[in-house]
Amino acid sequence: MKQLITCTALLLLSSQIWAQPYFPFYKTGTSYYQSDAQKIFSLSVTDSSLLNEYKFAPILFPVLDYTPFNCLIKINASWMGKKMIRMSDSLYYFINYADKPIRFYTNSVVGQSWLAYSDSLAIGIFTHVKDSVISIFGVLDSIKIIKTAQQGNKNTSKQQFEIWLSKAHGLIKTTNFLRYPRASYGYLLEPQVLTLVSNSNTNLPLQNITWRDIYNYDIGDEFHYLTIKYSNKWSGANTRLINADTCKSIYKVSKKTDRNDSILYSFSRREFYTFKNNIRDSSSIKIDSINVLLVHDSMLDRLPGTTAAPLKQLSVIYTINLTRNTIEKSTTLSDLITLINDTCASSTPFKFEMYLFYYKGAGGPYHVTSNFGVYDTISNGYQLVYYKKAASVWGNPWPENVGVAERMVSPKFTIYPNPATNWLHINNPSINNFKFTLINILGEVVFETNLTQGENSINISLLKPGIYLYQIKNNNLFDSGKIIIGQ
Repeated sequence: MKQLITCTALLLLSSQIWAQPYFPFYKTGTSYYQSDAQKIFSLSVTDSSLLNEYKFAPILFPVLDYTPFNCLIKINASWMGKKMIRMSDSLYYFINYADKPIRFYTNSVVGQSWLAYSDSLAIGIFTHVKDSVISIFGVLDSIKIIKTAQQGNKNTSKQQFEIWLSKAHGLIKTTNFLRYPRASYGYLLEPQVLTLVSNSNTNLPLQNITWRDIYNYDIGDEFHYLTIKYSNKWSGANTRLINADTCKSIYKVSKKTDRNDSILYSFSRREFYTFKNNIRDSSSIKIDSINVLLVHDSMLDRLPGTTAAPLKQLSVIYTINLTRNTIEKSTTLSDLITLINDTCASSTPFKFEMYLFYYKGAGGPYHVTSNFGVYDTISNGYQLVYYKKAASVWGNPWPENVGVAERMVSPKFTIYPNPATNWLHINNPSINNFKFTLINILGEVVFETNLTQGENSINISLLKPGIYLYQIKNNNLFDSGKIIIGQ
């Protein structure tokens, strides 16, 4: 009898859940949608203090209307709209960029159509075309499929979309309600079609990562880095190399002290540093231990696609991707943002671009920066080339004794002429084969070939005039230097 009562209670509970009304989005946590441009956007309710009004975490949008003219960016809305208003258990209004409502019914039936939007320039009709049951995150769920149709002026999107509304997860496929019924114009931060890929209540990987997730190292974790910096001066048609710094590093976690707002790590470190310029070449090896204190950075906790409020100086808008066997959180610092008011900002381009990358459990920021001035060029980077965390391994490691092989004495290669124009000749006195590599001042490999024993002639007539670094190496030996290619 007890078992019968228990089973009956479970059936009643299940029927109550199944009978619950549809709701446009998952009510707790954050949902993550992928746009038609393969970018990840978040949807998070930031204010539901009013019983029937929901606001969302804002993201940056370029202003299409340019009103006022100096307001080039708006920061008061999400792609889901400025807000959503619950009119009843089955009728919801999404407020678009023009403060106009898009009407959305959650209790519609197959064959039902309704006027979803209308203004002096456009109208939108939604039609419930199908009911279905599909698997969402591994669980069967009932869905309503609704088609949209728009009519209006040339700026109105003529494309028809399907909106999928599920019982358990809300809108699993939707359009950009903020810009509806306008076309998206292809802006990165104005997705036109979005599909639910995960939420904070699942174990799926495409979610936000916080500061603590990024810097969650364990004792024994190993990270290999490459730090590079190249500088040169321009003088007419000639280029003069100022310096070229390279550092190969191996860090291993030996100790971890976790605090509330910071983490203190101890690393064993091995670094091989090389320096080259027009005057001298040098190299050094450092083997030691260091302590690194990492302090909590609330900016890193920000959801993908959202910005800080109020906005202070640099725009930091993160995107999320799966890469390097882990989650990548990245941003581009290329514009200086000036706050005009709480909902409006303008931007001024920098003369350089910096791309910042963070990885779950593998740290950051890793970056690549280029600065092109009138008389000089600077290119630098801090890159993760390998990591090992428990059973997770990615990349190509430096040798455990990095720097030793590079500093071994190589055979005496004869390279002539220098400067060279059309042909470069290299005499290899060894019976072993070597790889010859030419690298430009930006650190880019522009030419590679194999050197056999004896004289090797290389056609360099297609290379641009300037100073190049060369490397000659095999598994055990290494040589390097500079070559000037003239006109």
